[in-house]
Amino acid sequence: MVFPLLQRAERDIKAGARRMLWSAIAIVIAGLIAGVGVCFVLLWAYLTLSVELGPPMAAGVMGVGLIVSAGVILALSLHEARQDRTDPPSPQPAPEPTAANPETDTLPSLVAFTAAFVLARYLSDRNTDE
Repeated sequence: MVFPLLQRAERDIKAGARRMLWSAIAIVIAGLIAGVGVCFVLLWAYLTLSVELGPPMAAGVMGVGLIVSAGVILALSLHEARQDRTDPPSPQPAPEPTAANPETDTLPSLVAFTAAFVLARYLSDRNTDE
């Protein structure tokens, strides 16, 4: 009864890890492609400006434009951070004191730890047999 449940749990964990790995790889690839696209747009803008204004002036305009863009983004992020800091947190009601019973408080954590320990030992023994 327990063995099929453990097999299913192991299969689900492996499938979830595989999905997470593919999602992470897709995000990295998408970020790289977007970065290359931004580089091409900047190169196009520089080439267009260099034809109209000349290479030194185009480099200056592009540099100033990028610095101003970075400054605007930094100012907006600092404004958001400052706004988050000034908002007072909502008051939380104080928890009602309860009589602590050590036997009932530790039982769920002891059960969870024991189950995790037994599962880890079982999976490690199974991996060494293969």
